Amino acid sequence: MLPPRAIAIPVVAPTLSEALRRVAEAERLGDVIEFRLDYMADFSPADPVYSVRPLVNATTRPIILTYHPAFTRQPEQVPPFEDQVACWRALFSLTNVDRVYFDLDLQLARWFQSSGEPVPWDRVIASYHNFTETPQPLSLVYEQLAATPAAVLKIATHAQVISDNLRLFDVLARAIQDHRPLIALTMGEAGFMSRILSPAWGGLLTFGALTEHEATAPGQLTAEQLIHLFRVRQIDQDVNIAGVIGNAVQHSLSPLLHNTAYQHRSLNWVYLPLQVTDLSAFMRDFVRRSTRRMNWHLRGLSVTIPHKVEAIRFVDALDPVAEQVGALNTLVMDGERIIGYNTDVEGAMRPLRQRIQLRDARVVVLGAGGAARAVCFGLQREGARVTVLARDVPKAADVARQFNASVDTLSALARYPHDVLINTTPVGMQDADPVTPVPTDLLIPGTVVFDLVARRDETPLLEAARAAGCAVIGGVEMLVYQAAQQWELWTNQTAPLEVMFKSVGLH
Repeated sequence: MLPPRAIAIPVVAPTLSEALRRVAEAERLGDVIEFRLDYMADFSPADPVYSVRPLVNATTRPIILTYHPAFTRQPEQVPPFEDQVACWRALFSLTNVDRVYFDLDLQLARWFQSSGEPVPWDRVIASYHNFTETPQPLSLVYEQLAATPAAVLKIATHAQVISDNLRLFDVLARAIQDHRPLIALTMGEAGFMSRILSPAWGGLLTFGALTEHEATAPGQLTAEQLIHLFRVRQIDQDVNIAGVIGNAVQHSLSPLLHNTAYQHRSLNWVYLPLQVTDLSAFMRDFVRRSTRRMNWHLRGLSVTIPHKVEAIRFVDALDPVAEQVGALNTLVMDGERIIGYNTDVEGAMRPLRQRIQLRDARVVVLGAGGAARAVCFGLQREGARVTVLARDVPKAADVARQFNASVDTLSALARYPHDVLINTTPVGMQDADPVTPVPTDLLIPGTVVFDLVARRDETPLLEAARAAGCAVIGGVEMLVYQAAQQWELWTNQTAPLEVMFKSVGLH
C-alpha cells in the first residue's frame, strides 16, 4: 500500500531518458515517485511496457504511473479512448511489481469496472481532476469514485476561493469514516492550505514538484517547500495553525519567518499563506468559533493588503495601539474572542530608531493605507514632523488629520525637503516591476529611504536611493520585527529573532 502522509514527486520530463535522469533527485526528496507518461514525447501508448519498464527498474520507491494526455496535449493529439484503454490494459501486466500503482481517471475506471475485464484494483487510483472549479456538491464526485473497486481515490479540483477547501475537507472526513484511502487536494493559490494540511488530516499523500518549473498543477508546491518550510512529515492532526490572509500572499516571506522559528523550537505549529478575497466570509467560515465550518486549531493570523482596516469590524477587542492606528495586522484567537493588534508600528519604528533621531525629523510618507496609518502613528509618537503624500488626497487627508501630519498629492514630493522618505504603497512588490512610487531624480543624498515592500532583493526604489547616496532600509527588516512580535503573541514564547533574521538572509 502507498505510505500514509507521503510526499509524491511527479517526474516531468520531455523524454524517457530525461525522466530516468530525474529519478535520483526524486528519490532523495520523495516517498513515492509519479511518472507522468503524458509529458514524455517518446512514450509509446502502443507499446507502453517497453517504454515504462526502465522507469520501474530505476527506483525502489513506490511508483504511480499517470497517463492523462487530455491534460497535457492539444485535442487533436489525444489518442482515442479505445487506444487509452489498450494502453492501460498492457500496463496492467506490470502487476508483478508490487510497487506500481495505476492512476486511472474516473471515466476509464468506470469503463473497466463495467467491462468485467481483469483489473488489478488493489493497485488502481481512481482519480477525478477539475482544473476549472470545485464542483458542488463535491460529495457526488466522491460517491462516483467510491463506487469503483479502486484501492485509492483521488480528488484534485481548482479552488476559485478559499472556501472551496471546506467541501474538500468534508469529503476527506467522509472518506476516513468510510475507510477509503483518499488523496484530497485543491489546486491554485487558494488551495495552498490543502496541499499542506490534507496529509496531516488523513489524506493519503500530497504532491511536491522537483522545481517550481516542473509543477504538474496550478499551486503545486515544491517538495523542498513541503519538507523544509511546511514540515508536512512532522505536523499532525493537532497542529496549531497561524497564517497570513490577503489577496496576494503567494510570494510572502512570512511563512519562511514563522515556520523557521517553529522548527527551531520544535513546535507543532505551521504558518500558511491563505488567499482571502472575501474577508467577511472567511471570518465567518474559518475564524469565529461559533460559526466556523473548519475544525482546526487556529491560533492567529497576520493581516495584509487589502484587509488591515476592514478586519477591525470582526474583532471582539482591540489592542490600544491598533485602536489608535485604526488598522490592524494581527489577529489572536483567545478562546471565543478575536483580539486585534498592530505590530507594524514597532516593526517600522525599530529600524528607523537604529539609524536616525526621529524627534523633529522631517518624514515624508508615501501612501494612505493601513501600513501608512501604522507608520504615521509611530512617527507621531516619536515626535517626527510628517507629511503624507498619496494619489488619493481625500484618503490621505483622513490619515494626516488623525496623526497631525501635512498632506499633499504624490506628485508634490519636490516641494517637501525631508530627512526620511517612507514608501508604504505596494509599488515595487512584483519582482519584474521596474516602477518606483516617485521620480528617482527627487531622491536626496544623505537622507534615509525606507521601502516597506518586503522583498529579499532591493526594490527599484531602494536601488535608485542607494545609487543616489541615500541610506536604505528594506521592508524585510520591518517584516522580521513585526513578525517576531506576532510570534510571541501567538505562542507566548520569546521569538528567536536571530534565527528569523538568518532565515531571510539578514544579520
